[in-house]
Amino acid sequence: NQLSGLVPFTKANYQLIGGRTFFFKDRYISLSRKSETNNLSPFIFQLNVKAKNGGHFFSDYKSKPSGIIMDTLKFGFRFQKTPKNYLVNRFVWKKDSETGISKLQNIGLFASKDLSSRWSILAGLNVNPSLERRNGQVLGIEYRSCCWKFALAHSYNFAGENISKAQIEFTGFGEDQNKNNRLIDKLTENYEYKEYPI
Repeated sequence: NQLSGLVPFTKANYQLIGGRTFFFKDRYISLSRKSETNNLSPFIFQLNVKAKNGGHFFSDYKSKPSGIIMDTLKFGFRFQKTPKNYLVNRFVWKKDSETGISKLQNIGLFASKDLSSRWSILAGLNVNPSLERRNGQVLGIEYRSCCWKFALAHSYNFAGENISKAQIEFTGFGEDQNKNNRLIDKLTENYEYKEYPI
């Protein structure tokens, strides 16, 4: 089910989405070669509130199968002045399958900024406060001229992997003909929505 409208006494729009699936017989999963016997899917509830000034609150609740007890809760805030200038703060709570204790698994902070018509930069950091661990981080920079653009991105994850990516594209020769699309967005692969295990 979905419900949307205007938040009273404000200029913000909201959207509520909730629901679950009822099953009347067991399902066989061909890839895992296992049968699912739950009569109910997890309960899903989503809330999005968007203000005209660029603020955005989002949340996503998922229950355990056949119940309403929380399995995962995700929420965060996005402040966006333009499509390329924004700040995202995101949190993920997840119930540990072994202990049954809910833990704050991810805290992510991601920022993007067009410094000028030629230069752009973005940076992100994700930490796990339960384990006092830095999950990952990313830093990217891009330069654009009239005929070409170049981007460089470097990321780190908790496994100790350091990954660097670089890409150059000449206008009219690359797959993307739109000069407004940034290479660093491709190289970082939606980093602000990435999740890490407990």
